Amino acid sequence: GMLRRSLASVRLCVCLAVVSKAAADVARIPLRCADKAAFRRNGSGGAVATVPLVDHYSIMFYAEIALGTPRQTLKATLRTGASDSWFPLHGAVGEETNHFWFSPRASSTHRPLNRRFHQDGATGLWSEDTLTIGGLEAPRFPFGIASRVDDNKYARKAWDGAIGLGFGTSGVPTLLDTLRKAGQISDPSFAMYLGRDGNSGELALGGAVREHIVGKRRYANIRNDSSGWEVPLDAVWVGDERGFTDVTYGSLDPYFSMLIGPPHHVRYLAGKWGAKKNQDGFWEVECDREGPPLRFRIGGGGYALAKQDLVLRLRSQCYLLVQETSGPWYLAAPFLRKFYVLFDGARKRVGISIAKHPANNFV
Repeated sequence: GMLRRSLASVRLCVCLAVVSKAAADVARIPLRCADKAAFRRNGSGGAVATVPLVDHYSIMFYAEIALGTPRQTLKATLRTGASDSWFPLHGAVGEETNHFWFSPRASSTHRPLNRRFHQDGATGLWSEDTLTIGGLEAPRFPFGIASRVDDNKYARKAWDGAIGLGFGTSGVPTLLDTLRKAGQISDPSFAMYLGRDGNSGELALGGAVREHIVGKRRYANIRNDSSGWEVPLDAVWVGDERGFTDVTYGSLDPYFSMLIGPPHHVRYLAGKWGAKKNQDGFWEVECDREGPPLRFRIGGGGYALAKQDLVLRLRSQCYLLVQETSGPWYLAAPFLRKFYVLFDGARKRVGISIAKHPANNFV
């Protein structure tokens, strides 16, 4: 239906930029598709590379990157739950596809590594080449070139491949590792600002941007054994009536367009909203219905999602932005739109603050 088509078409577009150094530790970047500087000051006085992001339908996001020499433009979903990156070869999903693919033969800087690669249903070989994102260049960036993609939903995805922003656990350098080694960033951190109601968003590499923050930032350490950005969950509350303490951690990941939680949590929330599951597995709710907020307690701080965060309206139909799965909570796009999160790689922690949106500051 309309929701499924929207999920397949939604994007987060990263406009490429050309970097020019104007003075020590300051870089001015003329952007080809946005009239604003792509380097700003963070709260500590350092320079942070920022990439304009376009939010379409406020559901799913991807970044436009370039690989190789000369550059081949591709669309990448951002994965904080994984550290490895991959892009498809021609024919990886059949001849009839709307996806773009990477051509190693067309790049003079490509270097095959001849080791097997497997992730997200994509299989192939590891390679190295220059990756460009927001005007920053990561030379000899390692990624998988997928000769086959088994995910039957891939044909409907808005993106071509994936960039991993998790912690490297396989010994393969991550994007942040490669950018730091090349002197493109000094701090292995990043932050995401997801726009609301069609307003643009932003990915910051090397830190966070203060102007997107309302109030103070609270910090929470990630789990010691985590390869992604997993934070301890003290409790999950539906309004003030019911608290769940059986799930001990949550994963911060913009890859998912909906919040994903344990079935008994989600069904209790849906019941309080009077939501009914349709044949496609989405929770439909009356658009004028009011319901309780969903609250997460993380590292001693409380974070609540209200109706404007939990309910998506598409034409005359409204949907509760939650789905069920066994395992932890995935604090996905709805959470990361309400809250501006600094993913602090150096200290292995996250800093969470209320995101400042044009229409509402959510104080």
